[in-house]
Amino acid sequence: MVGREDTVGEKRLVAYFVPMTTTAVTATHIRRGLARVLPEYMIPGAIVCIDAMPQTPNGKTDRLRLPAPLRERPPLEIAFAAPTTAMEGELLHIWSEVLDIDEIGIHDNFFELGGDSIGGLNVAERVWRAFGVEVPLRTIFESPTVFQLTQAIRESVPEVIDETLQGPATRVDGRVVS
Repeated sequence: MVGREDTVGEKRLVAYFVPMTTTAVTATHIRRGLARVLPEYMIPGAIVCIDAMPQTPNGKTDRLRLPAPLRERPPLEIAFAAPTTAMEGELLHIWSEVLDIDEIGIHDNFFELGGDSIGGLNVAERVWRAFGVEVPLRTIFESPTVFQLTQAIRESVPEVIDETLQGPATRVDGRVVS
């Protein structure tokens, strides 16, 4: 594991691994394995699969040549699911900015994507700005997917309007519209 600065200047742990089998390994699987032996705060925010560890001339791992994590959705055990409502689309946009990942599905777990309590606070603050709804950090821990968070917001604030998308979602001025 290596500490790396992400695109917004925050440090986060990144785990690098070289697969030893041809069987697909998911980030979910690796996180669960690490959670058995590491405290929660030491679980890496990003997991990167590489073909081989770069080496220095004297055979040590060359940390400077390790690639930066991509903005891609990591391989997860759950299939990608697109948003079906405007609120889901906006929450996905918020998560994408906070997690620095381009494509996130509504059933992807915030914490399996590398989210942590600080990221959760960022999500809560952005939800307040986008919807005018207060979301306690506890709610993000209890509802760690966009689908679940949307349900929690609807239950706590029924008057929030959440239009069903009638076709592919598009963005206008940073907002999801159908």
